[in-house]
Amino acid sequence: MSDWHRVCGADEIDEEDVMRFDHGERTFAVYNTGGGFFATDGLCTHEDAHLADGLVIDDVIECPLHQGRFHIPSGAAKSAPVCVDLKTYPVKVEYGKALFFALKDGALIGAAGLGRGTAAAKDLRLAQMMIERGLRPDAAQLADPDVSLKQLMKAA
Repeated sequence: MSDWHRVCGADEIDEEDVMRFDHGERTFAVYNTGGGFFATDGLCTHEDAHLADGLVIDDVIECPLHQGRFHIPSGAAKSAPVCVDLKTYPVKVEYGKALFFALKDGALIGAAGLGRGTAAAKDLRLAQMMIERGLRPDAAQLADPDVSLKQLMKAA
């Protein structure tokens, strides 16, 4: 069963900014890009620097250590020295105020397997809509490249 857990108030993260969020032994980065709220793993895949100490420009986060860049909505590595993508996570804003992560059985649900770039952002929005409506596809369905989220929503 999926549960949403409060991270912060939506007004606590300025546009084009990032906030660190720790859950259990893991660190996450929560972003307000102007195009919406997003969440990724909080450590750079190159040298484990905290991305919350980095710089957000439009929909890109720049690592504070070696200036590697990631596309925030998809987690895609955009420039050297980073070459491994970040894992992304569903986020929702409830009542225009509270920002939440989706949790399933105590582990954050990743949006990995949802593609890259604009298509990934669309798929992430569809995944968020599914979760908001109480639809819970299993991980195998989300990872199947032959099953689109639109198909999952129609089947539900």
